[in-house]
Amino acid sequence: MTLENTLRIMGSDLPNYDEHTGIFYGVISSNNLNPEFLDEILFGSNTRDLSYEEAIKELHKNIDDVSSLQETFEFLKDYFNINHWEKLDLKDSWDKEKFYQVKDCLIMYKNGEIEDLKEYLEDNFNDHYECDSPDFLWESEGYKIINCLDFDLMILKSPYYTFAPECSPCVPCAGNLDSIRPDKTYSKKTYCLHPDFYQDEDKPKYKIYRVKDDKEVD
Repeated sequence: MTLENTLRIMGSDLPNYDEHTGIFYGVISSNNLNPEFLDEILFGSNTRDLSYEEAIKELHKNIDDVSSLQETFEFLKDYFNINHWEKLDLKDSWDKEKFYQVKDCLIMYKNGEIEDLKEYLEDNFNDHYECDSPDFLWESEGYKIINCLDFDLMILKSPYYTFAPECSPCVPCAGNLDSIRPDKTYSKKTYCLHPDFYQDEDKPKYKIYRVKDDKEVD
């Protein structure tokens, strides 16, 4: 019995499933897409870096959680990677910079300028932010797409769907768009991409339907 049927029998919520449309999320290798569309998904103006957003949220929470000047001082030492405050050498440019960064932040906290403190630390974070494999969300033209596993994309929302085989247990219940065989029939209704997302030689051979009216895409 498939995991999907087992969960249905148990009355459990299905993972990777849009309960409002009855369509499962689709998974596809990023290597199969037109490079121009892939760049738009990864780096375009409609892409959100979720790893960055979570880091900024955590930074703001840490500031909100401190309740005294001493706690703020301890947080700032950790934030600026100062292991030995008492050994800072103000003749050293790095030590001097860190000293005045902490000092400026403590003044802001003491004066109740919490939003200014958050903005100051956020600007500092932005100057040094790097993430080799960030989690992202691309939202545009009815699509919601995130990264999945190492080199795959997961389609959480789309104006289009197809029928696909089930993914491996790594992505339970989702549909595997890379494993669709034209000579086989599948029952899993799965979000997919419009053929324009592919290069001409890589366009899908399977049928694609519009979510709004179930009509096949030419």
